[in-house]
Amino acid sequence: MDDHRTEGTDVRIRGTRTGRLRVAAIVSVVVAAGSIVLYDLPTLAKGSTGSDEPFALVLGSFASDIVALIAAYGALRRQRWGVMALIVVQCFWALQAAGALVDGEAVLGATMLVVTLFCIWCCLARDDVPAPNWTQDGSGIERSSGPG
Repeated sequence: MDDHRTEGTDVRIRGTRTGRLRVAAIVSVVVAAGSIVLYDLPTLAKGSTGSDEPFALVLGSFASDIVALIAAYGALRRQRWGVMALIVVQCFWALQAAGALVDGEAVLGATMLVVTLFCIWCCLARDDVPAPNWTQDGSGIERSSGPG
């Protein structure tokens, strides 16, 4: 049966590590930019007296969004520091999402929790590495370098 793939392309569901890092970085940029535009800037413009939230929380949210943008840049460039920073920011966002679940914003909290866990998986998942081929020789077990 024809599988409709062109030669040289690999159509796997999990993709490659570079592709997964790219997806995690893009999702992080979208979430961070949306959070900055829809929440952080309007709340910062109101000031500490006009906000319902504690102002330290607003500043922390803005800072985590900026760190997420920087980390996304590093992850796109496949830098270890960028991937690690992106994992830390995503863990922080997962805690915020869990808090939203507890506070009663179940839909938003569940959605953000799924998105952050997906991004963490994208950062941590490795490419599939084929197992080494082992052959039995008369003197013992040896590892072969070729197929079969």
